[in-house]
Amino acid sequence: RIAGQADLADAGFTLSARIWPTLSGRRQAILSIAASGGSVELVLTAAGTLALECDTGSGRVTVETTTPLRLRNWYEV
Repeated sequence: RIAGQADLADAGFTLSARIWPTLSGRRQAILSIAASGGSVELVLTAAGTLALECDTGSGRVTVETTTPLRLRNWYEV
């Protein structure tokens, strides 16, 4: 839960997931959380890389892997 009007950058969070990628060639949302103070999305990109996209209310930050994930393999992230 992201509290009230606080910026996401001030809230802090930990994310852990076990994923099994199944789509290639298009963006696939794994997790999406939005609140008035910002949003967080964990996505598999069209290129097959894993990205965490955070909208902090004052800007957008994206962290992305450089190596594509293999389809139909389990990953702990």
